[in-house]
Formats: sequence, structure tokens, C-alpha cells
Amino acid sequence: MPDFRIWARVEHIGPSEFFVVASAVRAHDFASADVLTRNAASRDAATAARDELMVEIGAAVRARGDRVVVEEED
Repeated sequence: MPDFRIWARVEHIGPSEFFVVASAVRAHDFASADVLTRNAASRDAATAARDELMVEIGAAVRARGDRVVVEEED
């Protein structure tokens, strides 16, 4: 059962266009396992989409029996 980290980001790509990407990355070798993307028309919508994609991709990782590793910030 590999461990995965979930990473997500929002890119501002146009006047009213944002690109959101979330990925599940294997913790031991940083190979991407899953990638989800979405477009949004505002920063608020992009932030909401980022949060939704992180939950969705984490659920997919757990559904196949792998673990999501969460590192606490200091």
C-alpha cells in the first residue's frame, strides 16, 4: 500500500480564466498517480474547485486501498 501526497494549485491564465490542477503523488518517488483538472471563471470559484478536487482525488486514492499522507505545518 503506497503512501500518496495530494498537491493542488490554481493558475491565473486569463482575465477571467483560472486553471485548477490536483494530483496524487507517490511519497517515495514523486511519481504522479492521478491528476484532475478544472477551469473556473473567478478566483473564488477556482479556490472552491481546488478544494473539491483535493477531496475527490484523495477519495480515489483511498478507494483503491492506498494511503494519503498528511504533513502538519509548523
